[in-house]
Amino acid sequence: MEATRVFLSKGARVVMLNRNADKSAAAIDNLQQEFGVDANVTFVQMDLAVLGSVRAAATKVLDDVPMIDA
Repeated sequence: MEATRVFLSKGARVVMLNRNADKSAAAIDNLQQEFGVDANVTFVQMDLAVLGSVRAAATKVLDDVPMIDA
């Protein structure tokens, strides 16, 4: 989460890949309180234990994110 804060503080777009949607939504809410509602942070659900989930998440990120820097 600290890396997310660093990236957001520099104006980066952050895509979180997490298994738990509720925890991710809460984290996004906290980050938007800290950095403002315009903080560019989103969430893609992914379970590393399920290969289909990993593939679906990768497809979504590749479709939604034109360039990945880090």
